[in-house]
Amino acid sequence: MEDRYRSQNYEKLKSSLLKSGSLFEDGIFPADGSSINKKKPTSRDVRWLRPWEISSRPLFIRENATRFDLDQGELGDCWFVAAASLFAMQGGKMFDNVVPLSQSFESGDYAGIFRFRFWRFGDFVEVVVDDRLPCKRGRLMYCNNREEPNEFWAALLEKAYAKLNGSYADLDGGLIQDALIDFTGGISEVISLFDPSARPPELFDIMQATFGMNTMMGCSINKTTKVSGEQSLPQGLFAGHAYSITAVAKIRDKYGKLHDLVRLRNPWGHTEWTGAWSDRSTTWFSVDADVKEKLNFHRANDGEFWMPFEDFVNNFQFMELVHLSPDAITAQVASETGKVEWKTTTNHGSWIRGVTAGGCGNYPNEAKMWMNPQFYASLDPSDRDEDSDQCTLIVSLMEKQTIMSEYTSIGFQIFKIKDSVAKTPYFQAQLNKNAPPIVIDESNYKSIVLSRVAFSGQYTNLRQVCRRFELNPGHYVVVPSTFRPGQQSSFLLRIFNQKNVPEIKELDEVTGPTDYAKENADKLREVFRIYAGDDERLDASELHRAMNDLCVIEGQDEPFCVETCRSLLAMMDSDGSGQLTFDEFTMMNTELRTWRSVFQKYDRDNNGYIDVYELCRAFKDIGFPLSKKILGPLVKRYGGKSMTMGLEEFVLATTRVRCMYGAFMTYADGGIRGKVTMDLDQWLATTIYC
Repeated sequence: MEDRYRSQNYEKLKSSLLKSGSLFEDGIFPADGSSINKKKPTSRDVRWLRPWEISSRPLFIRENATRFDLDQGELGDCWFVAAASLFAMQGGKMFDNVVPLSQSFESGDYAGIFRFRFWRFGDFVEVVVDDRLPCKRGRLMYCNNREEPNEFWAALLEKAYAKLNGSYADLDGGLIQDALIDFTGGISEVISLFDPSARPPELFDIMQATFGMNTMMGCSINKTTKVSGEQSLPQGLFAGHAYSITAVAKIRDKYGKLHDLVRLRNPWGHTEWTGAWSDRSTTWFSVDADVKEKLNFHRANDGEFWMPFEDFVNNFQFMELVHLSPDAITAQVASETGKVEWKTTTNHGSWIRGVTAGGCGNYPNEAKMWMNPQFYASLDPSDRDEDSDQCTLIVSLMEKQTIMSEYTSIGFQIFKIKDSVAKTPYFQAQLNKNAPPIVIDESNYKSIVLSRVAFSGQYTNLRQVCRRFELNPGHYVVVPSTFRPGQQSSFLLRIFNQKNVPEIKELDEVTGPTDYAKENADKLREVFRIYAGDDERLDASELHRAMNDLCVIEGQDEPFCVETCRSLLAMMDSDGSGQLTFDEFTMMNTELRTWRSVFQKYDRDNNGYIDVYELCRAFKDIGFPLSKKILGPLVKRYGGKSMTMGLEEFVLATTRVRCMYGAFMTYADGGIRGKVTMDLDQWLATTIYC
């Protein structure tokens, strides 16, 4: 559908229509039953009329849009009407961007075609519609303006939104936040009200503060029965129904008592709260006239009413907030609203069964977590908030699904890369080359990332999940996922920061054939270059730091100690210089790779140790079999009381045997079966260096 309506160019269509003198008829969203309900097309008792057939003097919009311009009709889209009412309150360039005010029914400009813009997964898209609207008995069936029946912007906006989503029936049930996001590109937040321990204790203060930042809010009550339609409740409220929150206020009555009040609007345009502070409540007698005037209080059955904050949280179960983002507003609008301008990074991705749909990592699918798309994010010390050592980060994950009943349970998790990994020169060199630093998988994640440091909360089938975090400067991996493995969908991931544009890179393999020998040689050369210095040789301390980096970035076991590195150096030092050339360093790593492989083969419990009884076969597998005369002292030296060896002891034992063998062959008369004759100095020099 989206590709089809994107092909409709408003300017070209209108120009052609004005020249021909004809009126637009939309073939993509026709005036028939399929546009009302795509699954069950119906046109019973429905006539599609243009505004001038309904009213003698139709207007697109009368002066400025207000929250009272929209009243819900027969369609169960109270969430959309409530959202559009809130959006109308914003006015200005933001409203004009979605509902271009230059449109009219004036002769010479009217061609039966109207346009609207909606934010769709990162961009605003234009949707054009004809002005034929579904009617019964000459009156609009759906959204209308009861007080100004000749104003049609709301009905036409509803039609464009129905076209965007498939049909009018596809608007039957939804969330206020979804429509507000489609108007603004904002980021949403859902607050549960029914559990007092879960809602913020300072909620009223939060509502007041966010209203000052032009945040838009709505609320709803869950139904307790399976009866279709809304469920009537005491004191004029309805469950299964959405309300817009149009104001919050703290007032003082004549007796000096403070009251926290919330103003709401029923999108029906009638039927209001009848409790305390309602239109007819006697509590208003306790308030001075100037307070009422400041609150714009008036008694009218227009669907809008005040109620105490305490009654609000006790009656409503969910509150939806949509905060404006830089995607939704220009710098000029930001200056109009006085809002902080956030820095944003946007990423598009998808979950594909068997490829990137790994699920949330619950048992028994923990390893599949790392199949999911991964995004590296860096928080610099300069990102710190004022008067804080932490950085504010907002993460928003949106599923690219337009039908609410088909939403997938989604969420995200944030892991911190270990400082020991992030500080390695190799890791930093990869970042400087603008390359993904490390691709994490089930084999290396324990070595690379700490346990989860933040997450989106309970996985939910909302279209968008969003959370605000306070994190320490550092390096992080954001992993968006569906709840269960194998669930397919696509998503938009946005990350917001107040100070700098977030540095985000997707961690993924580079497509193409891999020469593993060359890849390994390039990695070794980079590490060698970092530590060898101008003389292009590694001494024992430099080798220790280089080996430390290699172990970290390859997700291997804990790095070796300096003494082990001294033994490895001695084993490979062909010229007795006490240093390694790059070729010697490369050969040493080749040997180590073989030893690790053999060690892992005999580490049958995968606990990091092998039994010394396996030592004979292990040495045979690395191509250096030992007699029992040699195995005896080796086990005594490195086996200990536990009669087990860790990898480092195994490496030390192997290098010691190799070094001593090399020394023997240097001085032996008669080769491997010969004998060695040396004085004390020769003996000590040889054994000390080994």
